[in-house]
Amino acid sequence: MAKHDFLEKTLIKLAKLQIHLNQKGGPSEDGQLFEQILSLQEDILKSFGLPISPNYEKLVWFKTVPTSNEIKERINQLHLAATEYLLSDAKSELQILREAQQSQSDTMYVLPELKITQHAYTKFVFDKILLKGKDSVENVLNDLRFCNQPEILNALGKIHYGTTEHDHEIVAFLDTVGVKYLQQFIIHNSNLLDDDIY
Repeated sequence: MAKHDFLEKTLIKLAKLQIHLNQKGGPSEDGQLFEQILSLQEDILKSFGLPISPNYEKLVWFKTVPTSNEIKERINQLHLAATEYLLSDAKSELQILREAQQSQSDTMYVLPELKITQHAYTKFVFDKILLKGKDSVENVLNDLRFCNQPEILNALGKIHYGTTEHDHEIVAFLDTVGVKYLQQFIIHNSNLLDDDIY
């Protein structure tokens, strides 16, 4: 019962933060508040064993402060979604990526399923390498898994956003550790060449 009460309080807190962010004008107006909301959403979904994807995020998104009955209904929906998700036939990561490639799926739905962080680099690898068939699904999966480390993603983010004057040092570090699509990512971020070049 204590867990249920805690969940109710957390959902109400989340709803209030979401409403506050909306009143401020959205994520671009208060990045820290948006990050706090994402973290809370992630904690709630993980507590149900659900991945962080738009399919499940909508279950923890509120436009108004919910009543006690509305909270109970959302908790029931989360339990149902978790049961369905956890009992569904488990697909291998390769199968998930192959199906994504065939159906040209959106990264927002696929990467969370693989527990791969949404990031400029992982999105690039998914959209420009996997979906365009530039390399094997196995190679893409190995690189996505390998790069799913805070230190590597942070360095790749600095290249993407151009927030460092030490690009050559960062590139050397990423090259040394073995980021497979590093050069293609650098070319992509330079906006100098057409997608089909790399």
